[in-house]
Amino acid sequence: MNTTHPSTGSPVETSYQRQPPLAPLRCLDPDVARSIADAKTRSGLSWRRLATLTGVSHPHLVLLAQGKRVPSMVTAERIGAVLPMTSDEQAALREAAVTDRGKSRPSR
Repeated sequence: MNTTHPSTGSPVETSYQRQPPLAPLRCLDPDVARSIADAKTRSGLSWRRLATLTGVSHPHLVLLAQGKRVPSMVTAERIGAVLPMTSDEQAALREAAVTDRGKSRPSR
């Protein structure tokens, strides 16, 4: 919706037109999420035991396996080190991870 400036009469954009669209939420690739869940099943570990071994919270691990969260690089490395994943699965997990987020941030 364009309006005119009261003193100059020139068109003025309203603020909501200049705002960028909301960024889509980032989700983990379903194949990578499934590989986490499958590797966890193969390991025989409970979610809580896996959380203890990786230093990643139990709820966060479950959300990763559901594909509702994306791991940081540190989290991906920890999960890959503990779970019996193939090298291809580990590579896909590292590729899906994001830098400068979560445990990868220097301020944490």
